[in-house]
Amino acid sequence: MSTALAQEKESGGSTTVRMIGLAAATVAAAAYPLFIRRGQVRWGATEDEVRGTLPGDDLVKESLCNMTRAITINAPAAEIWPWLVQMGSERAGWYSYDRLDNGGKPSADRIIPDFQHLKVGDSLVPNSNTSDVSYWVVERIDPGRSIVLMTRVNGSISGESSWAFVLEPLDNEHTRLIERSRSDFRPHLVGKSMMALFEPIDFFMMRRHLLNLKELVERHHEPSAFRLEIEQSEIASRA
Repeated sequence: MSTALAQEKESGGSTTVRMIGLAAATVAAAAYPLFIRRGQVRWGATEDEVRGTLPGDDLVKESLCNMTRAITINAPAAEIWPWLVQMGSERAGWYSYDRLDNGGKPSADRIIPDFQHLKVGDSLVPNSNTSDVSYWVVERIDPGRSIVLMTRVNGSISGESSWAFVLEPLDNEHTRLIERSRSDFRPHLVGKSMMALFEPIDFFMMRRHLLNLKELVERHHEPSAFRLEIEQSEIASRA
């Protein structure tokens, strides 16, 4: 009798644990698209930036996934632009986790003159440690303001992705760097599954990319007031 009672209690306890686990999984599944995913695909961006139109939006007609992320950099757009122009593996890197997207080679911590010439049609290697031929290609460029990259895939799974880098000055010393990616892959059912797996990884990489860019630019930036003080000091010394 006692043995049967103990087994019944154990069975009831296991059922309760399973029910709690199922409930927790259900809550997590519901919370991801409502709270977690929302924070990942629009990290740092304002509502206006998420809803606004950016260069390259028209390149992917039916996007399965839109991600808009942004950061304020305490420097003028002209000082940020050289860091964007030199991006790419086998160039200055992507300023993210180099072991994952730059073949383990550290991204540049300075502006490299040899990589300051970028034009439409140029290919940027996504990762120097892979044989992937789906290069990012410069689709559009507005010097000093925006770069739009594009990659296309053809095969059993086909599709395209765009990646825009846009500089929006706030004033003489502060700039918003807004980055947007739009992707569409077919068949759509497979594409949606791919993007569900890709989004958290992309957030992980892109957040580091934006933070590193901010740190690099600001480390090399001399505020205008400081530059003016130096210039005035040099003029006074020559007088």
